[in-house]
Amino acid sequence: MKMWLISILFLASLLSVFSQNKDKFQIESQNGALIIKNYDIFTNCGSKFDATVLVEKNKIYATQTDISPQKLRCNCSMDLEITINQ
Repeated sequence: MKMWLISILFLASLLSVFSQNKDKFQIESQNGALIIKNYDIFTNCGSKFDATVLVEKNKIYATQTDISPQKLRCNCSMDLEITINQ
């Protein structure tokens, strides 16, 4: 019983390591605008994202939220981009 429990805990921890998203970000400046690119977001194919940007002192907080009420039976990888103008 003890060996069975250890095996289950090991498999659960192994699966949690491989299930984490590994989003890639790129930040660049073009013509006075700040562009934040988020590559390889693994999400539901029916996702629709809303972006919120908050600027406080010398920090920029960008949040991307899935606002779609519809969920499809597939997942896919997509790229998102936020452009912040002065």
